[in-house]
Amino acid sequence: MLVKIASKITLILHRNNIISKDETEIYQYGLEMILSTILNGIIVLLLGVLMNEPLAAVIFFIIFALVRSSSGGYHADTYLKCNSIFAVNLIIVLLWVKFAAPFYFIVCHVIFILIYFMMVTKYAPIESPNKTLSDMQKKHNKGLSIIYGIILTAISLILWYGFDLKKYAMLIAATMLSITISMAIVILRKENETHEEYNS
Repeated sequence: MLVKIASKITLILHRNNIISKDETEIYQYGLEMILSTILNGIIVLLLGVLMNEPLAAVIFFIIFALVRSSSGGYHADTYLKCNSIFAVNLIIVLLWVKFAAPFYFIVCHVIFILIYFMMVTKYAPIESPNKTLSDMQKKHNKGLSIIYGIILTAISLILWYGFDLKKYAMLIAATMLSITISMAIVILRKENETHEEYNS
C-alpha cells in the first residue's frame, strides 16, 4: 500500500514537471521512507495511548530509530511485515516496562546493556540488502552505535538512581536489547544460509 501511494505521488510530480524521469526512482524511495516513518509514528501514538504509556512509546520510538540508523538490523521484505514487527516489538517492550519492575534489578539492567555493547562492538553496523556501506561508513556507524550506547547507559543510570525513575531506565535498556535482537536475527540468518550453501 505504501509503495502504491508513493508511486502515485511520484507520478503526479513527474506529470507536473516537478521532477524528471531519472529522479522518479529516488523520489519514490524517499516517499516510501517518509510514509513508513509517519505510519510508525501513528502506530507508536496509538499503542502508547491504548497501553496507557504514551511517553514510554515515544521514547522507545526515538531511541529505536536513532540507534538503528547506525547499528542496522533486521529489515522485512515488505512494509506491512516491517510495521507489524515494529508494532509487536513496541508492545513487548511496553508490557515489559509495565509489569517487570518488581523482578527487575540492576544485575538484569547491566546484562541487557552488556549484551548491547558486545553486539555492536563485534557486528555493527548490520548492512541493509538495499544499501551497502564503505569501510569508512562502517567505522563511523560502529562508533556512533557505541557512543549512543554510552549516552543511553548514562541516562538510564541517572534516571534510576538520580530521579528514582526506574521505569524509564528499564525502557532504555529494553529498547537497546530489542535492537541487539534485531541484529542477531540477521546474523543468525546469514550463518544459516552459509551453512546451507556449504552442505549443498
